[in-house]
Order: sequence, then C-alpha cells, then structure tokens
Amino acid sequence: MGGSKRNSLISKITDEFKRLEEILNDIQSSIIFLESLRRRAEKAENPIEKDPALLNYVNLATVNRVVASFSLSIANSVEKLSNEVSKLLTETASILRLLDSLTEELQEACRNQMQNFVVFNELILAVDEVREVLIQEMDLTCYSTCLHISPTLVPPVALAFHLASSYLSERSVTFSLWRDEVSPMLSACKI
Repeated sequence: MGGSKRNSLISKITDEFKRLEEILNDIQSSIIFLESLRRRAEKAENPIEKDPALLNYVNLATVNRVVASFSLSIANSVEKLSNEVSKLLTETASILRLLDSLTEELQEACRNQMQNFVVFNELILAVDEVREVLIQEMDLTCYSTCLHISPTLVPPVALAFHLASSYLSERSVTFSLWRDEVSPMLSACKI
C-alpha cells in the first residue's frame, strides 16, 4: 500500500470521525431539548391538577393553545432528532466504507510483504476493533435516541443495554480509540 493512499484514508477517516462527533453532540443537545419540552408540556397540560381551586382563574382556551404549541414544538424537535439520526447513520456508513478500504489496503500490503505479517495483523485487528466499537456505539446511540423520540414504541431490551445507552456522552468512544491508538499505529507503521 502506498504511503500517500494510506495517509489519505487515515486523514479521511479522522475527518469523518470529527463530523460524527459533531452529529453526536447535536443529537445529545436535541435529546436534552426534547426532554425539556416534554416536561414543560406535561406541566402545561394540567395546570389545575394540583389545586382544583385554580379552575376559576385558568382560561382553558389559553391552556389548549399552549398545549398545542408545545405539541408542535415537540413534533418539530422529534423531526429534527430523526434527521440527525439519519445523518448519524449516513456518516457511520461512510466511516465503515473507509475502514473497509483501509482493511483491504492493509490486507494487500500484508500479502505483498509477508515479513511484516505480525505488524499488519495487529493493524487489521485494530481497524476491526474500531469497526466493532463503532457499530456498538451507534446501536446504543440509536436505541437511546429512539427511546427519547418515542419511549412507548421502543421494545424493551436487556437492562445492561438500556443502562449502557443511558451513559452515552457527546464524545465518541470510537473516535477516541481511533485518534489515540489506531491512527498513531498506522502513522508509525512503515509500509
């Protein structure tokens, strides 16, 4: 594998991960905003629930307009979050294609230079680990996002999966693995 092609792939993958991290950040922000909207809408729906004496002071038509406004805002927020998930999946597919290309290049280089077999094998395993971690991270992110979009429609899953998805951050674990471990290994390798 030529050094320039390898460097180009590494650079593209790094750039894609940066975009992926921006999308993850947007998704987390949208989830927080959607949760806030739902809490506020819930409070607005029944203003006299806690104190029925307020019924004389509450204009139900105004309450209905406020509830309708919240419903529209929630629908817009859900649509935005759904679009962000689509971007996430598109970006993930792009990274997976680039990782596949990098794996093919490494396998070709491995075939051409058998004396470096151990190094190439470690690199292939590292790229495969990035691929697996990325898929798991995206599964968790999509589950968490779907849970926030429509909590009642998401099928129950194992408690460990639900717990793991609740600890997602705005930072991509896969990008950290790529940036801190795999990319430096690839850059240091003399192929």
